[in-house]
Amino acid sequence: MDISTWFKNGKITQAGPIVAPENFVLYKEVVLTGVDKDGDPDEATILHAGKKFFTLDEAEALQEQGYFPEGWRLPTVTEAGAWLKEFLDENFVNNPSGNIMTQLNLKFNGFIYPSMHIYNHCPTDQEAIASLVDDKMIEGRFWLLNDNGDDACSLFVHRIARPKIQTYYRGCGHSVRLVHD
Repeated sequence: MDISTWFKNGKITQAGPIVAPENFVLYKEVVLTGVDKDGDPDEATILHAGKKFFTLDEAEALQEQGYFPEGWRLPTVTEAGAWLKEFLDENFVNNPSGNIMTQLNLKFNGFIYPSMHIYNHCPTDQEAIASLVDDKMIEGRFWLLNDNGDDACSLFVHRIARPKIQTYYRGCGHSVRLVHD
């Protein structure tokens, strides 16, 4: 992750912000305060170097505690909605998410289930995970800040479905694609 190239290689959108050309990855260990897997605000969470997928609580804490590169932040639901309008291409029949993925360099990537790379789902058993992979449920999810502060939302791209914004469980691991005003 070379932040110096993000301005040069990022995508300038009609909605305004520059979209980073790659997903955020932690390159050093970070200790977040106020975030805990059990929801205990008095505990701290250690995020290890190399982490690529974050819960929404982790992503919000990274932003609030200044761990994102200076000036870069999580995108909003409104901004992502504008991207869908700007980049949705009805001609992408075999991969309806293809144009927005190409324009913003998004990938099919997501949640890392213990010892197994799985695409953006939070199932609790191995059989459910295996069925998702077998059914080619390959997708990408990218956290968004909800403008009204309510539900957790993500930008969803999928091999056989239209891209969309939808609510999702905050505890799942999604990619983080940052923007700069």
